[in-house]
Amino acid sequence: MFPLDDHGIHLEAEQIARDVAAREVIALLADGAACRPPVSGTVYGTLLNDRAALDALGDAVNAAPYRSPPKAPVLYIKPRNTWAGYGAKIAVPDDGLGVQTGGSLGIVIGRTACRVNVEHALDYVAGYTIVADLCIPHESVYRPSVRLRARAMAFA
Repeated sequence: MFPLDDHGIHLEAEQIARDVAAREVIALLADGAACRPPVSGTVYGTLLNDRAALDALGDAVNAAPYRSPPKAPVLYIKPRNTWAGYGAKIAVPDDGLGVQTGGSLGIVIGRTACRVNVEHALDYVAGYTIVADLCIPHESVYRPSVRLRARAMAFA
């Protein structure tokens, strides 16, 4: 584990990420440094991963096509062309549908894992990041449309 004052930063002008102290990160960002997204693999998002989100659907989860609440969070993929680094400008479509933004904690998995015991799960976590997940508002929560979910994902 890294000490609390160490952070990874991947500046747009640099080929690889580097570890820096928190004060240096703050100074770089204050000077307007552009960053790449802090990931390189597949990015998954989750829907209905808290009680409030599920409760907001009300009785709709018991109607067709769902017929019952999900037993686990619903996963969706954010394609690479939707990722944006800290401070990046994000184009918002002017199509009348609007954009929905959800703030999330991003958990960066550092190595391949399969059937990991709960006791060892955090051994596979490489770090954390704050994420703003943008999408077009939509009704389907069990099979979210990639076209609607894949707007942008801004990493801080």
